[in-house]
Amino acid sequence: MEVGRSRPRGRLKIMWINVITADMRKMNLTNLSGRVVVLTGAANGIGKHLALQFAKKNATLIITDKNQIQLIKVKNLCEKEGCKVLIMDVTYQGSPEKAKNFIKIIESKIQKIDYLILNHAEFQEFSLWEDLKNFELVTKLFNSNFFSYIYLITYAMPMLEVSNGRIIIMSSLVGKVPHPYLSLYGATKFALDGFFGSLKRELILANKNVNVTFIYLGSINTKQALANIETFRNGKLKRLISIKDYIDDYQAGFRVRGNGVLNRCLYYSDL
Repeated sequence: MEVGRSRPRGRLKIMWINVITADMRKMNLTNLSGRVVVLTGAANGIGKHLALQFAKKNATLIITDKNQIQLIKVKNLCEKEGCKVLIMDVTYQGSPEKAKNFIKIIESKIQKIDYLILNHAEFQEFSLWEDLKNFELVTKLFNSNFFSYIYLITYAMPMLEVSNGRIIIMSSLVGKVPHPYLSLYGATKFALDGFFGSLKRELILANKNVNVTFIYLGSINTKQALANIETFRNGKLKRLISIKDYIDDYQAGFRVRGNGVLNRCLYYSDL
């Protein structure tokens, strides 16, 4: 069933969807003193703003990103809020063994994980698969956006069980509804939905108090997203999409942190 008002055939149809993650609303984020938050993809965009929000709540932060220069800037901003911040390398994306070592370092330095927020991702430019046909990119996106998530939660699970922790998956609306021109990226997000949806139910059946929360992000006006719109097919998407419909990364980060409601997500069809 479609939500919202459709446009005439041949033009862009927009579905406004309120994505409410009930588990997120139950989180008490008034004070996280003594809690340990592991946040990947924390150097820019939503990850950066989430880090700052958690820092303001006195959490101990372990942040990672490929962009080490920008990550150090985020670390400095968080430390100004008075919280403890540890920067770690992103070697966990390389293999199960490297992910295991990554978690072992956290265990030796901090001894616990309360929130494991998996926010890192590789993206693809808007493209028809017919034009793309890039099998190296298939491997790259699945290694980063799917396999590394499985590696991390596998080795972090013992600590999460002790702390009654929470796994938070930063996903996308294109992982719920197929989106043209993002076949590979969407496939990685659908894979996350399948794996972690099953894991969530397995944890419930095993009476383990580790919760899995999905955050389905819609259209966020990051520099990369806007550049994709600008360049794809000589601006065809730019003519169809109103950029004012995109929420910025600060708003998205604040809403995820606050109550888990993203007021606007877009689904594009009939392009």
